Amino acid sequence: MHGTITANCTFKPPPRVTLTDTKREAWLRDLANPEIPLRRLSRTIPHGIRGKILLDHCLAKVIPTSRAVWLAKCVGANEIRAFKRKGAGGAFAVGGEAKWIKDWTANVEQFIEMIVNRCENAGWKAQMNYGLRLASHLASENLLDQDHYLNWVMSSVENSTLDSLFIWILMGQTHCEGLLQQRQHGRRLVQVLLEQLRKATELDESEFAGINRQLIDMIKSLILTSPACFISPQMWAKYEPLLRRSLDSTTESLCDSLNQISRRNKEIWGQASVPAATPKQRIIQLLDMVFDDVDIATLADTCRSLMPDTNSLVTTFLQWGSSVYRTGVARIYLSIRLLRGLPIDMGGLDTPITKFLANWEEHNGLSRPNLFRILAELFRSKHLNVGRYLQWLMARDGTNVASFPNQVSNLRSILLSKLGATVEEEQKTIYAVQTLIAEETPDFFPVPRASHDSEHREFDPRQLSIAVKSTVARWVRQNVASRFSPKHSESVGQQDVDSGRPTLLVMTLDQFKAIRRVLENLEDFAILADVLKMITESQDTSILACACDTVNFHLSIFAAIGALHDLFSSLLQQHKEISESTQGNQHFVDSLIDLGKRIPTAAEDVRHLKARMQMYRQRAAAVACSPISDHMTEALQSAEQTFFDDLDQVLVSGTSMDKQHLTQLFGKVVKRWEHSQGESELPEYLLPELLVRLRPFDPSTFEILMVSWFNGVLRSPMPYEIPKILPSFIFSGCIMLDTVLSTAQNALIDKTIADRHPRIAMDILELLDISSKQGQYLSTASKSYRLRMQYVRILRRSPTLVVPFILPTTEAYSAASAELRARAYALISSDGVQDIVKTLVVSDPQALQNLGFSTGATALLDKLICPVDPQQTQVEAQGVYLPQLLEMVNHYNMPLCRLRLKVLLSTETTSPDHAATTFCNIISSDARYISSDLWPELVSELPPGLGDYVRQILEREILSRISWSPDASIGYSTVLIDRMLAVVGAIGIKNGGHTSFPFISQIADKLSHALSSCRSVARTAHAPVNEYSSEGCYISKIMGFLMKAATVAFEVYKNTKLETHEYASSSGTQNPLMANGYN
Repeated sequence: MHGTITANCTFKPPPRVTLTDTKREAWLRDLANPEIPLRRLSRTIPHGIRGKILLDHCLAKVIPTSRAVWLAKCVGANEIRAFKRKGAGGAFAVGGEAKWIKDWTANVEQFIEMIVNRCENAGWKAQMNYGLRLASHLASENLLDQDHYLNWVMSSVENSTLDSLFIWILMGQTHCEGLLQQRQHGRRLVQVLLEQLRKATELDESEFAGINRQLIDMIKSLILTSPACFISPQMWAKYEPLLRRSLDSTTESLCDSLNQISRRNKEIWGQASVPAATPKQRIIQLLDMVFDDVDIATLADTCRSLMPDTNSLVTTFLQWGSSVYRTGVARIYLSIRLLRGLPIDMGGLDTPITKFLANWEEHNGLSRPNLFRILAELFRSKHLNVGRYLQWLMARDGTNVASFPNQVSNLRSILLSKLGATVEEEQKTIYAVQTLIAEETPDFFPVPRASHDSEHREFDPRQLSIAVKSTVARWVRQNVASRFSPKHSESVGQQDVDSGRPTLLVMTLDQFKAIRRVLENLEDFAILADVLKMITESQDTSILACACDTVNFHLSIFAAIGALHDLFSSLLQQHKEISESTQGNQHFVDSLIDLGKRIPTAAEDVRHLKARMQMYRQRAAAVACSPISDHMTEALQSAEQTFFDDLDQVLVSGTSMDKQHLTQLFGKVVKRWEHSQGESELPEYLLPELLVRLRPFDPSTFEILMVSWFNGVLRSPMPYEIPKILPSFIFSGCIMLDTVLSTAQNALIDKTIADRHPRIAMDILELLDISSKQGQYLSTASKSYRLRMQYVRILRRSPTLVVPFILPTTEAYSAASAELRARAYALISSDGVQDIVKTLVVSDPQALQNLGFSTGATALLDKLICPVDPQQTQVEAQGVYLPQLLEMVNHYNMPLCRLRLKVLLSTETTSPDHAATTFCNIISSDARYISSDLWPELVSELPPGLGDYVRQILEREILSRISWSPDASIGYSTVLIDRMLAVVGAIGIKNGGHTSFPFISQIADKLSHALSSCRSVARTAHAPVNEYSSEGCYISKIMGFLMKAATVAFEVYKNTKLETHEYASSSGTQNPLMANGYN
């Protein structure tokens, strides 16, 4: 049919005529009526309907989208024809047409912004849907300036606040196809989405959970469908840790796409020498990215597809679950569930686990308590055979501290007596622990009958054996379960007994908190999950709220155990059965909402709970109450009477307050708080609770006043105890933890208070050190528990926020002040700060690259790489030296070892050259340190100058070893050659590839000579040189290195040329290199 129509187009747009307002309105109503044909309306169109007025009429009269587009075409054609009527021709006519398109595009953009700003009006949703649909049709009909319009969409998404971001994300999704047609728009879209995701994750995750989910879904879709948009080395280096933390990369396709994007960006950046991750490294990365709720079945299938060998998979799970370079208890239970789900043959897990234990010395950096906890849980679930394990122990002359069934207790007693221990001593310890728990929780636990024989009155849970912990934890569970017996039914009624259901739980809130504290100290969270399941039968909403907070605090652990959804469902069901009239129920609903926001499948339940919470608040607002509670008034009798009179008058008068009055009242409360410092009769948590009552009057002004106050505290010459005073302010809601961190970071930049930088940094680190000592600064233990939950969340969500506070703390390690040195040493040595740094390194291996070479930085790295006895003093602590470091390198501490190696080679006491020479001698020696696949990653972060020096030494060493004659055997080790080639390839090619060209030329000449010699030997001996001979293996390695070096050097050259002209054209032509995907 093409070419059959030869006549010129005779279409003419409908003429515009001037009509009265009444007739124009009637014409527009007819246009909005689909039953009236356009043929009748197209005879004339009203004059004066154009630009934004046209769009407003379309929105007000809900003109069908297709008819609105027709009207826009007609008006546009008349406007363009008007330019030609004025006598302008050629370039002037084209310019006039372009001007109209730009003006029309600006009108459409302003039209959409106007609808977005009306978000509080009635019918806004229908108007927004119409506006988006109309704009989408106008763009698809090419009636807009595409570049200007798409740039406006990107700018709107970029500059949007999180409150209105969902609208602009929807806008971006509507025009996603057009944005992805040009790589410059696609890459900007990705960068904007990633930046908004960073902002959302740094704020309260519960408040912006919907936005987070929307951003993650869109980014995940772009990763799978348009991975080329993520090819930007600088952008990828900035956002890769955030992506890996946020995305659920348990699916194999998503994990593969992320790894391919990462490898491609490294190739462009000049790091192509780093080989692709091994299956073990990929599994470790996969496990490190697991947060909160996870699909165990999908995760296990992905791990098995990456590593089909069961023995290797068991080893990896045991190493990851018990590594000292990982934090948290959730990983222990996650490892246990993954081990339980492995498809093992008839021998079960016994063979691979005993093989792992037999080679215990070969596995560096493992925690014995963590490993024994894994074994104990496997024994408890009968996935490990106790009899076989004990027989294996007897054959190896050893014992275990796990809890065993009764039928093998005699055999275990024999093993203990063989090692000089007895079951009686262990039983005395158990009685002592049980007695102490019973004394701390009176009227709940029975005192053991043998308690008078006990000598242990205090105990450290960390020093107890797994057997003692398991026995005590089971004893606690049995006593809680006994509260369901019929003898307690009198206090709750007989109806439950008659119906066959277990009776309601008889327990006080303090008793529950004591039980929770005991099980948390024993670290038996499987038993704690059982106890919480029993607690869900309680009718006490305060206990249920506390149980809900417990589940929320240990959410990742219960998700790994597999009890999370069951516990949440039980709590939710109990909430539905409880009467809604109780006052404490509001706190329970609030806790349920907070927990449900972290469970993706509970979105509908959270919506219903929010509606219920709104009803409670409306009910509470209708009840008159005193503006100041009675207990607070009594506690503050020493304050000025006029102060409380003014405050009472303001709170009772209404809900409005001008800025000046709020500022004055805020100043009075703060001044009163400052005067109360050091007065024991005035608890410090009361004034923040009073202060936060001013927030509802003007939240924005209140936040400005709080930030200004905290700035003053940081800069004040008076030494405020920030770790002591801030918890009550944070918990009460006076100031957010995110605001505390950002304000403290800004203070560290201020050079006028440089002398206070170490104290500020150490105050913040001490504040973030999750410990029980902060509980004494809050009014109740529940508040302390919920505050710790906030700390854990922000450290899990944005661990990089603590980086600015680590460097000043390490520098204070060698300060002139003895007080600062002692405090810095205590912080560096504390488990809390070390756990923070471990979490940071796992989430972002590059985060500590600027840690520096100070004494404190070295001490921190040494304590992390080589954990020492907690009883060791600062004088006794020994540093980590080069041979010791190389013996300890593994997949789990690689970022720390890379950093420590750079420090060792840069701060050697003699000279850096001497250190580099020593390092090269170790590499080229016959000693076994780490496997060859770890060497490239270890040396990948060496400074260019130092790296070049090491490379040149190894190049000479390799060339010296490539020397033989036809009559002599080859004097080299293929392991050594493989190791040295890996290091040379990682350093030389990483630094640009150009410095390796002379070495490549020399080694090629040597190889040519070697091949000639091998051919002559083969002709003499009548035996070919194959790849399995020593000569063939050596030649194969050299050839592989040459091919890789030449390929990467060419890629570096090509990428350098292409990066220069990456955006030379704005027509949307793709970069040829990018168009080839990941080849």
